[in-house]
Amino acid sequence: MTDSRPLVLIVDDDAAVGRVLEDVLQPTYDARSVTSAGAALELVRSSDVAIVLADQQMPDMTGLELLTEVRRVKPTAVGVLITAYADLQDAMQAINTVRVIGFVTKPWDEQELEDIMRKAMDAHVALRMMSRPAERELRELQSLAGAPTPITAQRFGVLPLRDSAPEAFKRLRQTYTEILGLALDQRVYKVEHRTSQALHDLADELGALSAGPRDVIDLHVQALKERMAHASRDQTSALAEEGRLLVLELMGEMVTYYRSYTLGVRA
Repeated sequence: MTDSRPLVLIVDDDAAVGRVLEDVLQPTYDARSVTSAGAALELVRSSDVAIVLADQQMPDMTGLELLTEVRRVKPTAVGVLITAYADLQDAMQAINTVRVIGFVTKPWDEQELEDIMRKAMDAHVALRMMSRPAERELRELQSLAGAPTPITAQRFGVLPLRDSAPEAFKRLRQTYTEILGLALDQRVYKVEHRTSQALHDLADELGALSAGPRDVIDLHVQALKERMAHASRDQTSALAEEGRLLVLELMGEMVTYYRSYTLGVRA
């Protein structure tokens, strides 16, 4: 029988750490651990890896270097960095450049690990949808964003921003639409725009409103629809490609926002 659980790859040169994480994640994921970046890349190339958890301090390659290569080899795989508390500030700055989804610190809290894994899976599912042609991608993302809010979420007041704060959602959608336009200009005209800083600021605003992954997808869908309505076919393809990077970076910024405020280090 085929194991239908998502494949999660743990990369840590300390085999004992890998085995512990395997045990923690195994009930939900098909978790496998390796002790080198080379072995990790072989598995990424040959298997349908959903998430890669990489330790930052490894002898052959840093975690960030590995996750950069993973993104090149398997664009739908989502990276999570494992870092020591002492390296937290450097890791946060580097994450914005590498566009991984976020980080966990050693020693990790199991609830925090579970939360970031769930967000990473949301990002992986979105990226898989985005690997399809632009028009189909947009339809599937609309379906995901427009799915009914679970009854339990409604009962506890966890509603999408578009319903709970429509004016704020409209303003944030406009901001994200502008960022998407800047990213396209950067791609086409090689003009340097500070899109990463803009996404960082947008994540702060979303975090202050207790937004989640569905809200990020919602913003992305609305912005993509607006831009694609006035785009040529070539521009539509470029918008979709740039959007894939932006939405992943924004999700990563959101995770970093929640984790860093918990630790008191958000700048």
